[in-house]
Amino acid sequence: MKKLLHIGPAKKKGKSYLGPGFQGDEWQEIRLDVDPAVFPDILENMTDMKSIQDNSIDAIFTSHTIEHLYPDDVKIAMEECLRVLKPDGFLVMSCPDLQSIGNHLAEGRLLDKLYESEEGPITPIDIIYGYRGILSVRRDRRESMSHRTGFTLPVMIRSLEAVGFPSVIGKRRPSSYEMWVVASKGYLDGEVLKTLASGQIPD
Repeated sequence: MKKLLHIGPAKKKGKSYLGPGFQGDEWQEIRLDVDPAVFPDILENMTDMKSIQDNSIDAIFTSHTIEHLYPDDVKIAMEECLRVLKPDGFLVMSCPDLQSIGNHLAEGRLLDKLYESEEGPITPIDIIYGYRGILSVRRDRRESMSHRTGFTLPVMIRSLEAVGFPSVIGKRRPSSYEMWVVASKGYLDGEVLKTLASGQIPD
């Protein structure tokens, strides 16, 4: 059984909340979060995963989590991911793609609905600062659900490479206003990296 560290999971459990590459039965999901309300297996911050040993995790999946960190904590969190991964392990991460809302901002459409989520309608300002439907109603979640930083795909790739991931590849998904990246702890040549990413990043 391979160990999959799921950082920032949804309250609801199930493979539908994992990336496409983690749908098989060979993956043992280990849920890590700072919010006890999502029933994590490990109640810790991704910037200090002290309960997890070095080189012990086969893969990490985290979706729309990294943008909730302060900029100086992003590097720490990425370093922690690198630390806990096995030498042949890899990270799969998705987050908002700020480039995808550039035209909306340039045209002043800050509050126009982009799409409907489980929580409600999402607008460009929600992608930048965090979903206002939660921030304005759930005052107890303001600290954890606010967006404190943002990325374009080149910035994300450079950030992962800077902390020591030797092989990083990513894809923008403008229709979903998000990006996905795959980063391996060990070096992978271009074709091997592309093959890995093709099974991990949705179309």
